[in-house]
Amino acid sequence: RVDTLNEANTRLTEALNKRQAALSALETGLESLSTDMEAIRGRVVADQRIGEGLGIVRRSAALSAMVRPPEFAAEESKTIRALSSLETVAQRGVPFLPQQRVLASLLPQDSGVADLQDLARSGAPTAEALRRDFNVAARDAERIAAERTDDGWNWLRSSAPNASARSANNETADLIADARRALDVGDTRGAVEYIDGITGAPAKAFRIWRDQALRRAELDQRLHTLNQRLVGAIDRLDAGKDS
Repeated sequence: RVDTLNEANTRLTEALNKRQAALSALETGLESLSTDMEAIRGRVVADQRIGEGLGIVRRSAALSAMVRPPEFAAEESKTIRALSSLETVAQRGVPFLPQQRVLASLLPQDSGVADLQDLARSGAPTAEALRRDFNVAARDAERIAAERTDDGWNWLRSSAPNASARSANNETADLIADARRALDVGDTRGAVEYIDGITGAPAKAFRIWRDQALRRAELDQRLHTLNQRLVGAIDRLDAGKDS
């Protein structure tokens, strides 16, 4: 379990480092962009004059269209900072409505950001809180399963060397173990799917935990999608500018 937790932590660190690198690249670019834009404007004016003389005026317009203004780069930086701030608060397991509203003001037409509002009002539990609450629910479920299957003869059944039928208690324990492994590697939705395999009274022990886990899984997925779309789009624009 320590190895799986370390692996999950490494993946999270790499994702955060990538986002920080994108932000640093934007800030570095902003420092020199103003000077570069002045030089480009000078070349555009020169191209315009030459173009007017040669009849190829459209070339300077195309060149101008290829250049992103400093204001655009500044908005990119604000957006990444707002997303980073939102994620930082969201990972604490507390409401993050103010941060969601800031990001929404920068991206008013983005439905993905708008759809975060419900989750932002109450937040979602942290991974650590989910694991802690899972262990409590698991103990209750295993106790309930054991009580249901104990008719006074379980000691005899467990001693049978060739018993072919698995008790409901064993099935519940196996599903809980699978769910715990999924949770340890950060697969919250996978853990919920295993828990959904538990039937009867033991399943009720996970009712509250399941609702909270689904909120966490939904938030993680939405943040992942936003990161891919927003940070990824900026990376592609920068790659196109360098090529």
